[in-house]
Amino acid sequence: MENKENYIDLNTPEFEKAYRDLMTYAMRYCRDRDEAEEVVSDTIMAYVRDVRAGKSIHNLTGYLHTVFANRYRDRLRRKYRTPTVSDDGSILELIPDDEDILSAEEEQRRQDEITVRRALGRLAYLHREVLYRHYMLGHSVERIAAALDVPEGTVKWRLHEGRGKIKADIERMNDIQKPYGENSYAPKWLSMGIWGNESRRGEPFRYLNSRLAQNILITAYPKPIGIRDLAAALGVPAAYVEDEVGQLIRGELMGETPKGLVYTRMYITSLENSLGDIEKQTAVAEAMAEPVWEMIYQAFQPLMNSSATKHFSAKQIATMWLYLINCALGRAIDEQSESESSIQPYPRPNGGFWLATGTYRERGGERHVLETSGPYCCRHETDGAWVYGMNDYQSLFGEAHWGYNEMSERFSMKEICAFYASMTPAKVRPSSELIYAKVEEFEKLHILRRNETGEVELDIPYMSYDDFRPFAVMLNEVMGSIKTLLDPYYQKLRAERVNYVPDYVDGREIYIHQGATRCLTVLTMKAIVDKGLLPVPVKIGETPIIVVFYGEKK
Repeated sequence: MENKENYIDLNTPEFEKAYRDLMTYAMRYCRDRDEAEEVVSDTIMAYVRDVRAGKSIHNLTGYLHTVFANRYRDRLRRKYRTPTVSDDGSILELIPDDEDILSAEEEQRRQDEITVRRALGRLAYLHREVLYRHYMLGHSVERIAAALDVPEGTVKWRLHEGRGKIKADIERMNDIQKPYGENSYAPKWLSMGIWGNESRRGEPFRYLNSRLAQNILITAYPKPIGIRDLAAALGVPAAYVEDEVGQLIRGELMGETPKGLVYTRMYITSLENSLGDIEKQTAVAEAMAEPVWEMIYQAFQPLMNSSATKHFSAKQIATMWLYLINCALGRAIDEQSESESSIQPYPRPNGGFWLATGTYRERGGERHVLETSGPYCCRHETDGAWVYGMNDYQSLFGEAHWGYNEMSERFSMKEICAFYASMTPAKVRPSSELIYAKVEEFEKLHILRRNETGEVELDIPYMSYDDFRPFAVMLNEVMGSIKTLLDPYYQKLRAERVNYVPDYVDGREIYIHQGATRCLTVLTMKAIVDKGLLPVPVKIGETPIIVVFYGEKK
């Protein structure tokens, strides 16, 4: 049993507050949270040992901060034992000397050392390399000149310029808001879409694989920026920023000016701005709801009463109507937009052919109710006699492909499509049997249901490709009428929507009015539902717009 006299209660309100203050204090010094937590843990152990030894501590917060500072300095000494050499004034002469390692002056000196090292990290390669070789590695000017294949005078000039930049950077450090932009402490999330086809190696999507890359693109979008300023805005050493920028330039998402400034070549906007003027689009949707529905109903009512849909439940019928409205109106708007410009996707390396757009949201920002995605379309073949596919459209009507990301297991879209097709007459088998253990999660997404006997079946429409072919023909026919109805509304919304797009953005012309009709399709669909025009009820949020197709190989 533990000796109560040696028991130290670390769960008191006073200690919990002191611990939170200590972690905040630690994060100002350490490179990341893991390092901070490691040094804080050592600090807490020292506190426990001192209390058990009978030491009286009157100011808990001050004691913890002092112990942390000493522990952290010890850690730095072990890590950085490289001597510095200078023949014309070291950058570390900016740091005062003092032998008393526990004094306030030494504390300031150590913090200044950290500041200098961080300032060195924010320099561009041109200056950072010569300063690092000279002051950190102790190389002579002559040796550096030989290694970099430049004149000695050039090395001396870069040393001089670099020291000046570090001094200026340290002066700016007096106010943390000056050197660090908002993206350094509140990085944004950037999602990308393309018009065209991605490259064989997954470009451009594979270049957006880190938060750093995302925020580099966001920060460099408004105007060209130098690597040093870009690094300072992000609060990241320039060495890391240079590598990311190099990849983004090779991937044709960024470019570089003759003077070495970098800029973003893809169109980027905030989530709120990407949705356009919702109030104006809502007004148009209300005006268009009844005539659009009348066109859709007249065109598809005979087909909806045919044998192709005889196995549909009321919910599947409702989903199919929503799918048809979305296809007809969405395609009409897309064709209208494409007809306004002669610009086509750009040819890219590795067989790509695309223009990219990015939408960013604040960190932790919630999804907007009018956000949509898709449709995601696929078609696959089995080793046997079957083909299968699906159209999957994310919207306020129900979770589709975004919902898959929230499941306890991640499956590929091909596996999910095969899983759905396994419940059609095609009897396709997905590559992973694990997906069958997740039936309840698909039920919660309102994609699957259980019938009267408890068997699992699709709660979304499914039909053969042969049965869908007349629907596809009719979609092409009805689009002409919808485009005629849409045109005056589209032109007015477009004229009233003008975005700022930098001159260097690829395909700039097509983005000037981007977002004018972004929400018009889903708002019109919602207006049709709200007015009770559909012949069957629709539960918004429980009617994901997903349609599964299957057929024999031909």
